[in-house]
Amino acid sequence: MKEIRLSCEVITPLFMGGANMEPEIRTQSINGVVRWWFRTLGGSKEEEKKLFGWTGQESKKGAVKFVVYKEPYNSRDIQSCLDSSKNGLNYLAFSLKRQNRQCLYVGYKFDLRIIFSTILEEKEKKKFLGALWCAFYLGNFGSRARRGFGSIMVREIPGDFDNFIS
Repeated sequence: MKEIRLSCEVITPLFMGGANMEPEIRTQSINGVVRWWFRTLGGSKEEEKKLFGWTGQESKKGAVKFVVYKEPYNSRDIQSCLDSSKNGLNYLAFSLKRQNRQCLYVGYKFDLRIIFSTILEEKEKKKFLGALWCAFYLGNFGSRARRGFGSIMVREIPGDFDNFIS
């Protein structure tokens, strides 16, 4: 397996973006969440360096690369993203309403392509895929991830699905 493609959909408002605060899907943010899950699941520092890269005197790029294929952004303010009948989300979004923050709306779709370097062994790929699974199914993305926002669902894994699971 040299690469895998995931078809994804935002299922709670997503607050992810660059310095200009414009909503966008950022590979650096996805990489950071997957890296966190890799460390949490017990990946060693050396494995982490090999998979994700590192900085320093002998810096190297990672053996895994993320590429995002996305629909044109049609961001919305938080008020239009929330359902007035869901009091819990409205409570958690209180401070965002005052700031009129923009977000990627529920239902926004994008594809995530993950490319593996040829230097990776199958064992390392499986550890990475375990962290990726946890990031999508147990974690959230973006600046409001700890408040229940930024959930992304994997809708489809085209191709060799069995190879991804095993």
